[in-house]
Amino acid sequence: MNGAPQTSLPDYYGTLGVPPTADREAIRQAYRRLALRHHPDRGGTHEMMLRLNEAFEVLGNAGRRADYDQARAHAEDAGANARAQTATREAAGRAGDYPRNYNEFESWLDGICADFRNAKYGTTGKKGEFGFPTVENSNSGCLFILVGVAVAGYLMFGPFNDFTLKYLRGPVGLFVLAAGGWVGRFIHQMFRDGLGGPTDASPASDSAAEPVPEPDAGRPSEQEPRATSRPGGSSGNGSPTGLYRGTCTNTSFDPPLNAELVLKLDRRTGSLIEGSLELQGELVGGSQFAGLLEGHELRFQTTVPGESLIEWKGRLQGNEIVGDYTARLSAPEFVKQGLGTQQGVWRCAKQSSTKT
Repeated sequence: MNGAPQTSLPDYYGTLGVPPTADREAIRQAYRRLALRHHPDRGGTHEMMLRLNEAFEVLGNAGRRADYDQARAHAEDAGANARAQTATREAAGRAGDYPRNYNEFESWLDGICADFRNAKYGTTGKKGEFGFPTVENSNSGCLFILVGVAVAGYLMFGPFNDFTLKYLRGPVGLFVLAAGGWVGRFIHQMFRDGLGGPTDASPASDSAAEPVPEPDAGRPSEQEPRATSRPGGSSGNGSPTGLYRGTCTNTSFDPPLNAELVLKLDRRTGSLIEGSLELQGELVGGSQFAGLLEGHELRFQTTVPGESLIEWKGRLQGNEIVGDYTARLSAPEFVKQGLGTQQGVWRCAKQSSTKT
Protein backbone atom coordinates (compact mmCIF):
# COMPACT_ATOMS: atom_id res chain seq x y z
CA MET A 1 0.00 0.00 0.00
CA ASN A 2 0.92 3.70 -0.23
CA GLY A 3 3.13 3.12 -3.26
CA ALA A 4 5.71 1.01 -1.42
CA PRO A 5 7.86 -1.28 -3.59
CA GLN A 6 6.67 -4.86 -3.84
CA THR A 7 8.48 -7.29 -1.56
CA SER A 8 7.94 -10.89 -0.50
CA LEU A 9 7.61 -9.83 3.14
CA PRO A 10 4.29 -10.33 4.94
CA ASP A 11 2.20 -7.21 5.55
CA TYR A 12 2.49 -7.09 9.33
CA TYR A 13 0.86 -3.66 9.53
CA GLY A 14 -2.17 -5.08 7.77
CA THR A 15 -2.23 -8.07 10.10
CA LEU A 16 -2.41 -5.81 13.16
CA GLY A 17 -4.67 -3.27 11.43
CA VAL A 18 -2.37 -0.31 12.07
CA PRO A 19 -0.77 2.17 9.66
CA PRO A 20 3.01 2.13 9.07
CA THR A 21 3.21 5.41 11.02
CA ALA A 22 1.79 3.85 14.20
CA ASP A 23 3.94 4.25 17.30
CA ARG A 24 4.90 1.35 19.53
CA GLU A 25 2.04 1.96 21.97
CA ALA A 26 -0.53 1.86 19.16
CA ILE A 27 1.00 -1.40 17.92
CA ARG A 28 0.91 -2.85 21.44
CA GLN A 29 -2.75 -1.91 21.91
CA ALA A 30 -3.72 -3.28 18.49
CA TYR A 31 -1.98 -6.57 19.25
CA ARG A 32 -3.65 -6.81 22.64
CA ARG A 33 -7.10 -6.17 21.17
CA LEU A 34 -6.66 -8.76 18.45
CA ALA A 35 -5.14 -11.33 20.80
CA LEU A 36 -8.17 -10.83 23.04
CA ARG A 37 -10.42 -11.78 20.14
CA HIS A 38 -8.42 -14.50 18.45
CA HIS A 39 -6.95 -16.52 21.31
CA PRO A 40 -8.10 -20.14 20.84
CA ASP A 41 -9.45 -20.20 24.39
CA ARG A 42 -11.78 -17.31 23.44
CA GLY A 43 -13.18 -18.90 20.28
CA GLY A 44 -10.42 -17.83 17.91
CA THR A 45 -7.91 -19.98 16.08
CA HIS A 46 -4.32 -20.99 16.66
CA GLU A 47 -3.51 -20.04 13.06
CA MET A 48 -4.63 -16.43 13.58
CA MET A 49 -2.68 -16.20 16.83
CA LEU A 50 0.42 -17.36 14.97
CA ARG A 51 -0.04 -14.53 12.46
CA LEU A 52 -0.60 -11.94 15.19
CA ASN A 53 2.36 -13.12 17.25
CA GLU A 54 4.65 -13.13 14.23
CA ALA A 55 3.61 -9.58 13.34
CA PHE A 56 4.09 -8.35 16.90
CA GLU A 57 7.48 -10.07 17.22
CA VAL A 58 8.69 -7.89 14.34
CA LEU A 59 6.80 -4.61 14.77
CA GLY A 60 7.05 -4.63 18.56
CA ASN A 61 10.85 -4.59 18.48
CA ALA A 62 12.54 -1.36 17.41
CA GLY A 63 15.48 -3.02 15.66
CA ARG A 64 13.49 -5.65 13.78
CA ARG A 65 10.87 -3.10 12.77
CA ALA A 66 13.55 -0.78 11.38
CA ASP A 67 14.95 -3.60 9.22
CA TYR A 68 11.44 -4.55 8.11
CA ASP A 69 10.51 -0.97 7.18
CA GLN A 70 13.80 -0.49 5.33
CA ALA A 71 13.19 -3.63 3.27
CA ARG A 72 9.60 -2.59 2.46
CA ALA A 73 10.67 0.88 1.39
CA HIS A 74 13.72 -0.29 -0.59
CA ALA A 75 12.99 -3.64 -2.22
CA GLU A 76 16.28 -3.37 -4.13
CA ASP A 77 18.35 -3.24 -0.90
CA ALA A 78 19.64 -6.81 -0.62
CA GLY A 79 21.11 -6.30 2.84
CA ALA A 80 17.92 -4.87 4.31
CA ASN A 81 15.86 -7.65 2.73
CA ALA A 82 18.17 -10.32 4.11
CA ARG A 83 17.91 -8.89 7.64
CA ALA A 84 14.13 -8.56 7.35
CA GLN A 85 13.75 -12.12 6.05
CA THR A 86 15.85 -13.39 8.97
CA ALA A 87 13.68 -11.46 11.43
CA THR A 88 10.55 -12.86 9.78
CA ARG A 89 11.78 -16.46 10.03
CA GLU A 90 12.77 -16.03 13.66
CA ALA A 91 9.44 -14.38 14.47
CA ALA A 92 7.54 -17.23 12.80
CA GLY A 93 9.55 -19.70 14.86
CA ARG A 94 8.62 -17.95 18.13
CA ALA A 95 5.00 -17.23 17.21
CA GLY A 96 3.65 -20.47 18.68
CA ASP A 97 5.23 -19.88 22.08
CA TYR A 98 2.22 -18.52 23.97
CA PRO A 99 -0.01 -19.99 26.75
CA ARG A 100 -3.05 -21.80 25.38
CA ASN A 101 -5.15 -21.04 28.46
CA TYR A 102 -6.50 -17.51 28.11
CA ASN A 103 -6.17 -16.51 31.77
CA GLU A 104 -2.55 -17.61 31.70
CA PHE A 105 -2.13 -15.80 28.38
CA GLU A 106 -3.28 -12.47 29.86
CA SER A 107 -0.81 -12.81 32.71
CA TRP A 108 1.91 -13.71 30.23
CA LEU A 109 0.95 -10.80 27.99
CA ASP A 110 1.10 -8.29 30.83
CA GLY A 111 4.34 -9.58 32.27
CA ILE A 112 6.36 -10.61 29.23
CA CYS A 113 8.43 -7.44 29.25
CA ALA A 114 7.74 -6.11 32.74
CA ASP A 115 10.88 -7.72 34.17
CA PHE A 116 12.98 -5.77 31.67
CA ARG A 117 10.95 -2.56 31.90
CA ASN A 118 11.00 -2.47 35.71
CA ALA A 119 14.80 -2.69 35.92
CA LYS A 120 16.41 0.06 38.00
CA TYR A 121 20.13 0.27 37.32
CA GLY A 122 22.75 1.42 39.79
CA THR A 123 26.32 0.94 40.94
CA THR A 124 28.17 0.13 44.15
CA GLY A 125 30.68 2.92 43.50
CA LYS A 126 30.30 6.47 44.73
CA LYS A 127 29.54 9.26 42.31
CA GLY A 128 32.39 9.63 39.85
CA GLU A 129 33.99 6.32 40.88
CA PHE A 130 34.05 2.98 39.11
CA GLY A 131 31.94 0.37 40.89
CA PHE A 132 30.19 -2.93 40.34
CA PRO A 133 26.86 -2.71 38.42
CA THR A 134 23.62 -3.38 40.28
CA VAL A 135 20.00 -3.80 39.17
CA GLU A 136 16.78 -3.86 41.17
CA ASN A 137 13.28 -5.17 40.38
CA SER A 138 14.56 -7.38 37.56
CA ASN A 139 15.56 -11.02 37.79
CA SER A 140 16.71 -10.98 34.19
CA GLY A 141 18.94 -7.97 34.92
CA CYS A 142 20.68 -9.83 37.73
CA LEU A 143 21.08 -12.85 35.46
CA PHE A 144 22.64 -10.76 32.67
CA ILE A 145 25.15 -9.26 35.09
CA LEU A 146 26.06 -12.69 36.50
CA VAL A 147 26.51 -14.07 32.99
CA GLY A 148 28.76 -11.12 32.13
CA VAL A 149 30.89 -11.79 35.22
CA ALA A 150 31.00 -15.51 34.41
CA VAL A 151 32.14 -14.85 30.84
CA ALA A 152 34.86 -12.48 32.07
CA GLY A 153 35.97 -15.06 34.63
CA TYR A 154 36.07 -17.79 32.00
CA LEU A 155 38.21 -15.65 29.71
CA MET A 156 40.55 -14.77 32.57
CA PHE A 157 41.07 -18.31 33.85
CA GLY A 158 40.47 -20.19 30.62
CA PRO A 159 42.09 -19.19 27.31
CA PHE A 160 44.17 -16.43 28.95
CA ASN A 161 45.10 -18.25 32.15
CA ASP A 162 48.86 -17.56 31.88
CA PHE A 163 48.25 -13.87 31.18
CA THR A 164 45.81 -13.70 34.08
CA LEU A 165 48.18 -15.25 36.59
CA LYS A 166 50.89 -12.85 35.51
CA TYR A 167 49.04 -9.56 35.16
CA LEU A 168 45.42 -9.77 36.36
CA ARG A 169 45.83 -10.47 40.03
CA GLY A 170 44.18 -8.67 42.93
CA PRO A 171 42.35 -5.40 42.16
CA VAL A 172 43.04 -5.64 38.43
CA GLY A 173 41.25 -8.99 38.23
CA LEU A 174 38.29 -7.60 40.16
CA PHE A 175 38.18 -4.70 37.71
CA VAL A 176 37.96 -7.14 34.78
CA LEU A 177 35.15 -9.09 36.48
CA ALA A 178 33.28 -5.85 37.14
CA ALA A 179 33.77 -4.85 33.51
CA GLY A 180 32.12 -8.14 32.49
CA GLY A 181 29.19 -7.28 34.75
CA TRP A 182 28.90 -3.85 33.11
CA VAL A 183 28.82 -5.48 29.67
CA GLY A 184 25.99 -7.75 30.87
CA ARG A 185 24.09 -4.76 32.22
CA PHE A 186 24.59 -2.84 28.98
CA ILE A 187 23.23 -5.75 26.93
CA HIS A 188 20.22 -6.01 29.27
CA GLN A 189 19.54 -2.29 28.87
CA MET A 190 19.69 -2.67 25.08
CA PHE A 191 17.08 -5.43 25.30
CA ARG A 192 14.92 -3.27 27.56
CA ASP A 193 15.09 -0.29 25.21
CA GLY A 194 14.44 -2.36 22.09
CA LEU A 195 11.80 -4.71 23.43
CA GLY A 196 8.34 -3.54 22.42
CA GLY A 197 6.32 -5.96 24.51
CA PRO A 198 3.02 -5.25 26.24
CA THR A 199 3.73 -3.44 29.52
CA ASP A 200 2.17 -0.54 31.33
CA ALA A 201 3.37 2.73 29.86
CA SER A 202 4.42 5.46 32.25
CA PRO A 203 2.04 8.40 32.55
CA ALA A 204 4.67 10.71 31.09
CA SER A 205 5.02 8.70 27.90
CA ASP A 206 1.31 8.02 27.44
CA SER A 207 -0.27 11.40 27.99
CA ALA A 208 -2.06 11.41 24.63
CA ALA A 209 -3.27 7.80 24.65
CA GLU A 210 -6.26 6.45 26.51
CA PRO A 211 -6.43 2.82 27.65
CA VAL A 212 -8.46 0.60 25.35
CA PRO A 213 -11.49 -0.85 27.17
CA GLU A 214 -11.25 -4.62 27.41
CA PRO A 215 -13.81 -7.15 28.61
CA ASP A 216 -13.39 -9.30 31.66
CA ALA A 217 -11.13 -12.28 31.05
CA GLY A 218 -13.74 -14.76 32.25
CA ARG A 219 -16.44 -14.05 29.69
CA PRO A 220 -16.74 -13.04 26.03
CA SER A 221 -17.26 -9.37 25.21
CA GLU A 222 -20.58 -8.23 23.80
CA GLN A 223 -18.80 -5.52 21.80
CA GLU A 224 -16.11 -7.84 20.51
CA PRO A 225 -17.81 -11.03 19.28
CA ARG A 226 -15.96 -14.18 18.47
CA ALA A 227 -14.72 -14.74 14.96
CA THR A 228 -17.67 -16.70 13.58
CA SER A 229 -18.40 -14.73 10.43
CA ARG A 230 -18.60 -16.30 7.01
CA PRO A 231 -16.06 -15.24 4.39
CA GLY A 232 -18.84 -13.67 2.34
CA GLY A 233 -19.66 -10.87 4.81
CA SER A 234 -22.64 -9.84 6.89
CA SER A 235 -26.06 -11.29 7.58
CA GLY A 236 -26.77 -12.69 4.14
CA ASN A 237 -26.33 -9.36 2.32
CA GLY A 238 -23.41 -10.60 0.24
CA SER A 239 -19.92 -9.18 0.40
CA PRO A 240 -19.49 -6.09 2.60
CA THR A 241 -16.91 -4.67 0.19
CA GLY A 242 -17.96 -1.72 -1.91
CA LEU A 243 -18.54 2.03 -1.75
CA TYR A 244 -20.28 3.65 1.24
CA ARG A 245 -21.37 7.28 1.56
CA GLY A 246 -22.64 9.12 4.61
CA THR A 247 -21.87 11.68 7.29
CA CYS A 248 -19.38 12.09 10.09
CA THR A 249 -19.84 14.35 13.15
CA ASN A 250 -17.20 15.44 15.65
CA THR A 251 -19.15 15.73 18.91
CA SER A 252 -16.27 17.22 20.94
CA PHE A 253 -17.10 20.71 19.65
CA ASP A 254 -20.10 22.91 20.39
CA PRO A 255 -21.70 23.14 17.93
CA PRO A 256 -20.49 19.82 16.45
CA LEU A 257 -18.39 19.73 13.27
CA ASN A 258 -19.78 17.80 10.29
CA ALA A 259 -18.40 16.22 7.15
CA GLU A 260 -19.41 14.13 4.18
CA LEU A 261 -17.87 10.69 4.38
CA VAL A 262 -16.81 8.35 1.58
CA LEU A 263 -15.69 4.88 2.64
CA LYS A 264 -14.35 2.27 0.24
CA LEU A 265 -13.94 -1.30 1.41
CA ASP A 266 -11.79 -2.64 -1.40
CA ARG A 267 -10.61 -6.12 -0.44
CA ARG A 268 -11.18 -8.69 2.29
CA THR A 269 -9.02 -11.67 3.21
CA GLY A 270 -10.42 -13.58 6.16
CA SER A 271 -11.01 -10.98 8.87
CA LEU A 272 -8.54 -8.50 7.35
CA ILE A 273 -9.95 -5.76 5.12
CA GLU A 274 -8.31 -2.98 3.12
CA GLY A 275 -9.87 0.26 2.05
CA SER A 276 -9.77 4.05 2.09
CA LEU A 277 -11.65 6.86 3.79
CA GLU A 278 -12.20 10.49 2.78
CA LEU A 279 -13.85 13.40 4.61
CA GLN A 280 -15.04 16.65 3.02
CA GLY A 281 -16.68 19.63 4.71
CA GLU A 282 -15.90 21.08 8.14
CA LEU A 283 -13.73 18.01 8.69
CA VAL A 284 -11.24 17.24 5.95
CA GLY A 285 -8.90 14.29 5.65
CA GLY A 286 -8.41 10.83 4.28
CA SER A 287 -6.18 7.81 4.28
CA GLN A 288 -5.87 4.25 3.12
CA PHE A 289 -6.10 1.64 5.85
CA ALA A 290 -5.92 -2.04 6.70
CA GLY A 291 -8.33 -3.12 9.41
CA LEU A 292 -10.54 -5.90 10.71
CA LEU A 293 -14.04 -6.99 9.75
CA GLU A 294 -15.41 -9.74 11.97
CA GLY A 295 -19.05 -10.62 11.74
CA HIS A 296 -20.78 -7.23 11.90
CA GLU A 297 -17.87 -5.40 13.56
CA LEU A 298 -15.49 -3.13 11.62
CA ARG A 299 -12.33 -1.61 13.12
CA PHE A 300 -9.52 0.33 11.48
CA GLN A 301 -7.22 3.29 11.99
CA THR A 302 -6.39 6.29 9.82
CA THR A 303 -3.56 8.75 10.32
CA VAL A 304 -2.19 12.08 9.28
CA PRO A 305 1.57 11.67 9.93
CA GLY A 306 2.67 13.82 12.84
CA GLU A 307 -0.84 15.20 13.36
CA SER A 308 -3.42 12.59 14.28
CA LEU A 309 -4.25 8.95 14.91
CA ILE A 310 -7.95 8.11 14.51
CA GLU A 311 -9.46 4.80 15.57
CA TRP A 312 -12.72 4.01 13.76
CA LYS A 313 -15.25 1.46 15.01
CA GLY A 314 -18.45 0.53 13.23
CA ARG A 315 -21.19 -2.07 13.03
CA LEU A 316 -22.82 -3.31 9.85
CA GLN A 317 -26.60 -3.01 10.01
CA GLY A 318 -28.01 -4.24 6.72
CA ASN A 319 -26.46 -2.00 4.07
CA GLU A 320 -25.41 0.66 6.60
CA ILE A 321 -22.39 1.06 8.84
CA VAL A 322 -22.97 2.94 12.09
CA GLY A 323 -20.15 3.66 14.47
CA ASP A 324 -17.97 6.03 16.43
CA TYR A 325 -14.37 7.13 16.41
CA THR A 326 -11.67 8.47 18.72
CA ALA A 327 -9.14 10.96 17.35
CA ARG A 328 -5.84 11.70 19.09
CA LEU A 329 -4.31 14.95 17.86
CA SER A 330 -0.85 16.26 18.60
CA ALA A 331 -1.38 19.90 17.55
CA PRO A 332 -0.44 22.11 20.54
CA GLU A 333 -3.51 24.33 20.16
CA PHE A 334 -5.84 21.35 20.59
CA VAL A 335 -3.85 19.82 23.44
CA LYS A 336 -3.82 23.18 25.26
CA GLN A 337 -7.64 23.41 24.96
CA GLY A 338 -8.12 19.86 26.25
CA LEU A 339 -9.07 18.66 22.76
CA GLY A 340 -6.07 16.42 22.18
CA THR A 341 -8.51 13.49 22.31
CA GLN A 342 -11.76 14.00 20.38
CA GLN A 343 -14.84 11.83 19.87
CA GLY A 344 -17.25 11.50 16.98
CA VAL A 345 -19.97 9.41 15.34
CA TRP A 346 -20.43 8.30 11.74
CA ARG A 347 -23.01 6.63 9.55
CA CYS A 348 -22.86 5.60 5.92
CA ALA A 349 -24.90 3.52 3.49
CA LYS A 350 -23.67 1.17 0.79
CA GLN A 351 -24.10 2.47 -2.73
CA SER A 352 -25.59 0.46 -5.53
CA SER A 353 -23.08 -1.00 -8.00
CA THR A 354 -24.82 1.03 -10.73
CA LYS A 355 -23.85 4.29 -9.05
CA THR A 356 -20.56 5.95 -9.73
